[in-house]
Amino acid sequence: MEVKLAGQKGIGLFAKRDISFYDCTGTKNPYEEQPLFVVNQSLSSVNQWTIQEKLNSLRPIDLQALEHVPAVQILDRNSLLGLFRATAFALSHRSVTPFYTIYALANPSCTPTIFFCVHPFAIGLFVFMECDVKAGDELCYAYTASVACMTTAERQEFFSDARHIDAFTCRCELCSAPPDHIRQLSDMRRCAMRHLLYLLKGCDLPDVPRRIPRMRRDPPGSKLRVWHN
Repeated sequence: MEVKLAGQKGIGLFAKRDISFYDCTGTKNPYEEQPLFVVNQSLSSVNQWTIQEKLNSLRPIDLQALEHVPAVQILDRNSLLGLFRATAFALSHRSVTPFYTIYALANPSCTPTIFFCVHPFAIGLFVFMECDVKAGDELCYAYTASVACMTTAERQEFFSDARHIDAFTCRCELCSAPPDHIRQLSDMRRCAMRHLLYLLKGCDLPDVPRRIPRMRRDPPGSKLRVWHN
């Protein structure tokens, strides 16, 4: 993996060679990275002074790992909190927030090629492949698993919601593409996936605003399910 310019997204993480789904960062032997530092607070409660203290405690060689992280200057006090909130890995089930260099360098995408898992105790970050990639392809992760079942308009509304601590405008290849036949087909497929998932689970996507009306079950013995307002 290497860091390169990624157009209007700034920088990104790219594959230096062809990587198979079952290759060294695939499902058998995932890439693992330990956090550069860990803040013993939830992401929403962290302040810039805490981040500054953590940076001051790092060795010079560790600080070099932050050179490529997207920020004006790593020692700019006004940008420390914004930088950390944009690049830290929030753990919903724990009141700690680790900082991983590889996660900070990768960009989110609505057509992801990698996904991350965190060890529940050691807090190590594992990188798995979503698909095969070729040398020069950008390695991107999904902002949330639910983007696979959201149309372009739904994703942009969700990403830009001011209530999010890290609201942003997605500039991935799919969202930046013109509204042509390919993107229309993508939206139709994602909409169908959302409704199929709803039929299987009996509820809408867990981490985005609900858009599908509530479901009622048909009488006992019937396997049909219908929507109603």
